[in-house]
Amino acid sequence: MNEQEIEFSEGFTDLHTKSYEEILAGRGFGMMESKASIETAYVIRNASPVGLKGDYHKLCKTALK
Repeated sequence: MNEQEIEFSEGFTDLHTKSYEEILAGRGFGMMESKASIETAYVIRNASPVGLKGDYHKLCKTALK
């Protein structure tokens, strides 16, 4: 992002465990904090595919075969 690499591979496997620990400790996300994520997931699930448009990675073509 902005010419800077972001590493997501470390700690990722523990993400759900940490999230559940925080919820059980009363420090989880409430309904209002979760609303945007739920709405985004709904829009993605119900969207109609449009195919490859604009700028995309060259491997995207092989994923469609």
